[in-house]
Amino acid sequence: MRLAISLLFLALPLGAAEKTRTLTNEPYGFEVTVPSAWSVQKVQQDDLDTALDTGTAVMSLGGAGDEVKDPNGFQINAVQMSIKPLPTVIVYAHRKPNQDAEALAKIIEEHLAKWETKPLVRNTSYTVNGMTGLEIEYDVFVPTRIVALFHDGTRYTFHYFVPAGETKWFKKYRKDFDEVVRSFRLVTSTPAR
Repeated sequence: MRLAISLLFLALPLGAAEKTRTLTNEPYGFEVTVPSAWSVQKVQQDDLDTALDTGTAVMSLGGAGDEVKDPNGFQINAVQMSIKPLPTVIVYAHRKPNQDAEALAKIIEEHLAKWETKPLVRNTSYTVNGMTGLEIEYDVFVPTRIVALFHDGTRYTFHYFVPAGETKWFKKYRKDFDEVVRSFRLVTSTPAR
């Protein structure tokens, strides 16, 4: 019975969930809201475009609680149970004073060209709470969607994927990902970085 109730809660979209929690990253001055049942770790996430440009892996170094020194974001998993594949959202920030949506799109497209593929979605006018950025979606082994918002020299990135590459799970949690992105807000006008 408890399992059935948990699965019902996990099937609800973020807006329909009874309990949510707000995650705050003080060093970069942002918040996002997620369902309370989702698992969260603070992370020090590598810079996406640098990793793509150099061919190195994009890695999250994180742990529970305050174990991560100097966190720039959060790794959020849509379920806490051992359902595989596990939908993942990584929300993080980097100082990028000379970058905009078009420049990041170009870096990602150059990377995708190495795999002889193009974005399935490419929108350099994606807007959340008055901030404009990039929305890009592609499928190279793993369905992936990236939203990057730019404000005062800082890029706030939302990286959504399903590690096992299961399109079914990617589509199922797409609406939840959108709601996490729409919940994004700045809590300070300028990050401390």
